[in-house]
Amino acid sequence: MNQSGPRFVNKEEKLKKRYQAATALLFLFLSACSLVEDSSQPEPHLTDEASSKAVPDTEEKISPTCKIAFTTDHGGDLNFDIHTMNIDGSNKVQLTSYEEDGNNWASAWSPDGSEIAFTSDRNDSNGNHDIFIMDLDGRNVRQLTQTWGDDRNPLWSPDGTRIAFFSDMDGDDEIFTMDTDGKNVQQMTANTAADWYPAWSPDGSQIAFVSNMHGGELELYLMNQDGGSIKQLTSDNTFRVPFAWSPDGKKITYLSNQDGKQAIFLIDLKSEEISQLTSDDFYNMDPAWSPDSKKIAFSAYPMVRETYVLNEVDIYIMNAYGENMKMLTPNNEICGSPVWSPNGAQIIFACNVDRGPLELFSMNSDGSNIQQLTNNEDNDDFPIFSPLCK
Repeated sequence: MNQSGPRFVNKEEKLKKRYQAATALLFLFLSACSLVEDSSQPEPHLTDEASSKAVPDTEEKISPTCKIAFTTDHGGDLNFDIHTMNIDGSNKVQLTSYEEDGNNWASAWSPDGSEIAFTSDRNDSNGNHDIFIMDLDGRNVRQLTQTWGDDRNPLWSPDGTRIAFFSDMDGDDEIFTMDTDGKNVQQMTANTAADWYPAWSPDGSQIAFVSNMHGGELELYLMNQDGGSIKQLTSDNTFRVPFAWSPDGKKITYLSNQDGKQAIFLIDLKSEEISQLTSDDFYNMDPAWSPDSKKIAFSAYPMVRETYVLNEVDIYIMNAYGENMKMLTPNNEICGSPVWSPNGAQIIFACNVDRGPLELFSMNSDGSNIQQLTNNEDNDDFPIFSPLCK
C-alpha cells in the first residue's frame, strides 16, 4: 500500500485516466473512420446483409424478451448512459441520464438478473466515480461506495453475495470486494502498482486481474477470492486487456502484443501451459468464449504489406484450440465487442457501419441472419446478456 498519501490530480487528468481503458475499442473504431480507404470494388454492407439476407433462424430459440444491457455514448462526447432492450431490439429503455446524473457506464448484471451494478460520477462534485446498483427498470438506485478516489468496474460474484471492483482510494489502484449493500469492504491487493479489472472465476473461488506489481508492463495474475495465494500467470511484458475466463473455469484467453502484433493467447490453468491461438497476420481483439467453452468469438483486422487494414475489422470464430477460423461479418465494416447468447445460438456485436456511429447487431453463431438492433446518432457498445436469458 502506498504510504505517501493520496495523489490529487486535476479533473482533466482524472477524466483521461478514467475513460482510457474502458473506451479503447470505441476510440479504435472512431479513429478508423478517418482513414483513407482503398480503391477496391465495393462490397456488400452489413446493413445490406441485415435487410436482405433471407436465412432461416437457428433452431435453438432464445426468448424474444431476453434482455441486453448496453452502454451509449451520446454524440461521441464521452457522455455515457446505460440502456436495456430485448434481444430483437424492441422495448429500448434508458435506465440512467447523464444530463441529470453525470456519466454512467461499466454495467454488470446480478446473477439473478434483477439488478445492475454500474460506475457513475453522480453525487460527486470532484468528478470521481463510485459504484451504484439499480433495479432492472432503473429505479431504486443505491450508492455502494463513496471515497475520495475512483471506484470502477463492478462485477458480481457468481453466487451474488459480493461485488469486486478496483479503486485508487488508497492512492494506487487496488482490487476490493464488498457485500452487495456496500458494507464489509475488503482490500484484496496492497502494493504501489496498478491492479485492475478483477474477474471472478465461474465457481467464484478465484479472481483474475491485471497488474504491474512486479514492474514493467501489465501481466495477468490470479488470487483466491479472499485475496490470498497471488500467482503471476504471464511474464512476457506484452500483456493486453481484455482477458476472459472460459465458462468451465479451466482456461483464460488474453491478448499479447509480441513483436508489435497483437494475438490471442490461451493459458491452461491446470498445466499453466500457454498457447498462441491466432496468427501474426491479424491484429486481434475482444476474445469471448461460447457458453460450452468450445468456441471463441473475436474481432480482428488483417495485415496487408506490413500494414494493418484498419477499415476492415470483422467478427470471427474459432475453436478453443485456434482452429477452424471463420469470418462472420462482411469485410468492409468496423465491428467488435462480440458477446454470445447464453444458449450459444446467437452473437451480439457492435459495428461502425459506413463510418457512422456504433450500432448493435445480432446474428446466428454461424454468421447468418444478421439483424440491426439499434439505429441512432449515438454510439452503442459493450452489450451484455441478462443471466435470465434462456
